[in-house]
Amino acid sequence: MTTTEPTSGAGTARTDANLDAARADVKAEISRTDSKASLLLAFVGALLAGVWAVASGRRLPLAVLLLGGAAVLLLGGAAGVLLWAVRPNLGGARPVGFPGGRPSRRSR
Repeated sequence: MTTTEPTSGAGTARTDANLDAARADVKAEISRTDSKASLLLAFVGALLAGVWAVASGRRLPLAVLLLGGAAVLLLGGAAGVLLWAVRPNLGGARPVGFPGGRPSRRSR
């Protein structure tokens, strides 16, 4: 059986430096994405709270109720997309983000 020794030298050091730089770049990009999605999610929540505060306890015409209901559904969909964007994905082919998905093989 033949074994190969790991290569050492400038090539490995350069590869390690490139991987470290790429990792730092990805971490910064994820941080920016999380910040943007969190800010937008807070904005959507504030809009939904404002709609609830304005519309609760009033008799509104049917057209306003339909238009407001459609707007609330769109805001709810936007909130769902934002939550999907910031959910953790820790598993590659078998994601293990938020709990509640299919049980893993270990828990069976």
